[in-house]
Amino acid sequence: MTQFEISAARGDYRAREDRLPYVVLRLVAIAIVGVTVMQRSEVAQYWEANAETWTRHARAGYDIYRDGLNTPAFLDMLPPVQGFSGLDIGCGEGFNTRQLAQRGASMRAIDIAPTFIRHGQETEQTEPLGIGYSVADATDMPFASSSILRPRSCR
Repeated sequence: MTQFEISAARGDYRAREDRLPYVVLRLVAIAIVGVTVMQRSEVAQYWEANAETWTRHARAGYDIYRDGLNTPAFLDMLPPVQGFSGLDIGCGEGFNTRQLAQRGASMRAIDIAPTFIRHGQETEQTEPLGIGYSVADATDMPFASSSILRPRSCR
């Protein structure tokens, strides 16, 4: 590991806000490949520590890959979502969730970081689309799986 990655693993990364997305993605990659096993609380801690800066940067247009590549490609690949219910797992501040709701999906959204959920709820209050946001872990969701991804009436 580089010195930066060691510092990031200790949570000592606030001075390098320009590298935060890399740090979080690197930590997630380490957890996935099994080099380090992270507990849920530790994962939540890292995302929560990053949430305010991530939201500020993304909403200021600095997430150029999300805005110019990932989200447009994702939305182009989807079939029409009007009349369907969906769940955005790891919704962050709710950008993609809102994109789907604007296309007619009835959306619920969860994230492990309360700050992300707060930002999503604040946007929902000022620009309502009927999205329900909850702080939750995708491995222990607070509702039945049968209540998600099902057609609903479009009357």
